Amino acid sequence: MQQPPPKKPHIDLDSIMEIRRIAGHLGKIYVFGSRATGRNKPFSDVDLCVVSNTAIPDAVMAAIKESFQESRIPFKVDIVDYHQMSDDFRAMIARDWIEL
Repeated sequence: MQQPPPKKPHIDLDSIMEIRRIAGHLGKIYVFGSRATGRNKPFSDVDLCVVSNTAIPDAVMAAIKESFQESRIPFKVDIVDYHQMSDDFRAMIARDWIEL
């Protein structure tokens, strides 16, 4: 039986590279929401989840969010820490998330 092709996020390659440059050192980065499911509009935001070994300090997350605001990414980026989510929210986003 042949494996289905891997899911790809609905984000341009330049934006993916910029996301990795800004936040890749934190841990694994996943896109979820409309950009993962393909239900996005042209200017839909990008929802990201960082999965790391430990919770990310608030000051670090604030700096990352500011870096996204100042970046060349042409849409809003929302980023959340996996360790700061409820179990229900983790389960919900993990159904469709795609690792960048």
